[in-house]
Amino acid sequence: MQHEPPNLPSPRSKIQGPRSAAIPKTGQPLPTPAHIKSYVRNILLANPLFPKFYADVVLDSAPNSKLASILRAHYPKILEK
Repeated sequence: MQHEPPNLPSPRSKIQGPRSAAIPKTGQPLPTPAHIKSYVRNILLANPLFPKFYADVVLDSAPNSKLASILRAHYPKILEK
């Protein structure tokens, strides 16, 4: 007499979840890319280390850009904050 393994659901069905689940509607329109960018910017600016990080990245990746020249002039002020 052979013993058969029980019928188990496939792993793929666990990943996909039930088809009847839906995201509730809020009645508000989806945010535009500009709104999302604004939210992210506000979150990053709340961190006191972000301006230094941003200046370092710009100065390293684009040292000859106009933004880099502006940041270079204000770099000591950025480090004070």
